[in-house]
Amino acid sequence: TCACPTGYVGTQCEIECDGGHTNPCSLQGRCLSDGSCECEPNVGGQTCNATCAFGKPAVTQPLTDPDPAPVPCSGHGVCLAGATASGKCQCFNDVSNGRWTGAACDVCLSGYAGPACSYRCVN
Repeated sequence: TCACPTGYVGTQCEIECDGGHTNPCSLQGRCLSDGSCECEPNVGGQTCNATCAFGKPAVTQPLTDPDPAPVPCSGHGVCLAGATASGKCQCFNDVSNGRWTGAACDVCLSGYAGPACSYRCVN
């Protein structure tokens, strides 16, 4: 058997891994014998290039305040306040602010991940 260079598999190292030999499986998985990728936990996509399945997103305040005080809508939406409003959060759902959901806008909208809920998951 051959000791294949990084990014290649097969009995004669003839199969290039998904993602190419310079970035096999996006360096977030391992190349199988057929050249396909087996991704690490919480990583998806044919080439393991999409990080998904986070729980609640990370705190986005500066590291100088590791335990920040709660803020309305977790800072990821607008509180519909006032006598004629619902008293509920209207979560951000755009490119610049992220894709949020939940009563306190503290969960990524389905299909999005990352600390700012801005990375679209790839199936």
